[in-house]
Order: sequence, then C-alpha cells, then structure tokens
Amino acid sequence: MNLQDELELIQQAKDDIGAFRGLYQIYYPKIFAYVYNRVPTPDEAKDITAQVFLASIENIKNFDIERGLRLGSLLYKIANNKIYDFYKKNERKAYNINESNHAENIDYTKDIAKLEKRTRTQNVLSQLKPRYQQIINLKFYTDLSNSEIAESLGIEVSHVAVVLHRALKSFKKKYMKLYPESEIYNV
Repeated sequence: MNLQDELELIQQAKDDIGAFRGLYQIYYPKIFAYVYNRVPTPDEAKDITAQVFLASIENIKNFDIERGLRLGSLLYKIANNKIYDFYKKNERKAYNINESNHAENIDYTKDIAKLEKRTRTQNVLSQLKPRYQQIINLKFYTDLSNSEIAESLGIEVSHVAVVLHRALKSFKKKYMKLYPESEIYNV
C-alpha cells in the first residue's frame, strides 16, 4: 500500500474504527514478527502485539496525518514501549535470543549455511546494547524509513544514521571476534 492510500485509511479509521481492520491486516504480521524477535515466547509476542494494537486504536484520533508518516512509526514506538514494560514487569535484565523458544519455527530442511548465518547474526545481535539491537531491528527487519525510525524512537532523523553507524560498527566488531573464520567481513 502506498503512503497516500495508508494516510487515507488512517483518516477513515479516525471516524470509523471498522476501517482500522485494513491497517491491522497490513501491520499485524510485521509488528508480531518484530515483537517475536525481542521476547522469549510466541504467546508473549501475541500478548504484546495485541497490546500494541489496542493502544494504537485508542490513540488513532491523535495520529497527525499531516506529518506524512506511516502508522508503522507509531506502532513500532508503542511496541518498543510495551517490550520495555514487559521486561521491566518481569525483571529481566536482558534478552538472549539463544535461550528463547524460537527454534521451534526454524525449517531445518533449508540451506544449512543460511541457518548458520541467521544463528550467528541473532547471537551477535543479542550481545549488542539494547539501543543498537533496536535500531538494527527497525532498519533491517521493518520497512520503516529513517524518518519513521526516528519518530518511533523519539530521536532526530540525523541521529538515526549516527546510531545505526555505531550499531553496525559494534555488530561487525563482535561478529569478527566471535567468528573470525567467517568470510562475511573478509571481502
């Protein structure tokens, strides 16, 4: 869906909550996948995703379509806050993807090299600062622009590039330390 169509749908949803269904169908899989990559279990991801959409429905009337941003910027911001609340409530210091139940959804018949790269990537990501994890996830696992990432994180657009650069530099350093034999960065 292009931006103009989405903004029209948001405007309709402000007046008729039934119009929100179209937005929900577009964003539910994306928000769920984002949350699922940040919490330990699918059930917790479903609960948090439901909270995200409930909060967005409650706040849809306040969404300023004149700014020309997709609803995703608000949804990812709410998702980040709900994930933070989840860990604060459960008194978890950090999330380690390797200790989660995500393995149940991996198709082991796929290319072993891809699986290994994904596992390595998730391992390295889990060792980065939470802020770096967040910005890398938003940049590479969502379809948000830098301005939408800035909106969802509450930072300036120019700062997105700075934080992303630092996050990728940190990712590369940790990756090379953990997997020196890898050819990914030895090009």
